[in-house]
Amino acid sequence: MTDRARTPPDVPPVAPGVRGANMLLMFVLEMAVYVGVVWMAVSLDLPVTARIAVAILLFLVFAGVWALLGAPRAVRPVRGPARVALEVLWFGAGVTAFVLAGQQGLGAALGILFALNLVLRLAWRQTPTLPGGGG
Repeated sequence: MTDRARTPPDVPPVAPGVRGANMLLMFVLEMAVYVGVVWMAVSLDLPVTARIAVAILLFLVFAGVWALLGAPRAVRPVRGPARVALEVLWFGAGVTAFVLAGQQGLGAALGILFALNLVLRLAWRQTPTLPGGGG
């Protein structure tokens, strides 16, 4: 089945592979949030063992939240506007973590790429849990 055959008629057509690339970008951005919170933790002015402990704790908390609410096979997936709010908070936390780690450029890149990715996923109905999503 072609990409065009799966696309609802009111979704703008795009070149083959572009929609898949957008979903790959979503995954990369999700991983970037983990990098940001761990980077922030290891940048803290604490003893090394405390920084490592905070990094592990933050990683586990973020992984748990995403597994519970945001992952494709989430235990309790949020939908509609709550999904958009979750993503804005999730990626906003990643942006904030990069900024607090002194990596403003990475934080800005994450924020800009997330905004572009979200707009495209909404327009192309790529995520079933987003408003108007179709999969």
